[in-house]
Amino acid sequence: MTHLETLASNNDRCGECPIWDSQTQRLIWNDMNASRVFAFDHSTQALTELQTDGLNAAGNAFNET
Repeated sequence: MTHLETLASNNDRCGECPIWDSQTQRLIWNDMNASRVFAFDHSTQALTELQTDGLNAAGNAFNET
């Protein structure tokens, strides 16, 4: 049986586009309707809102370095 767990209860209007950052061990997603981006740190269980500098947040992607 699959176990589901709520990681954050921050009243997203439309939480979507979850991506896993394997380098930092964080789950990142955005709330498109509110133009907000969030990160959940697996090791510390901390939820952080990332800065979008007033830009619309409609998706997430990583740049290759």
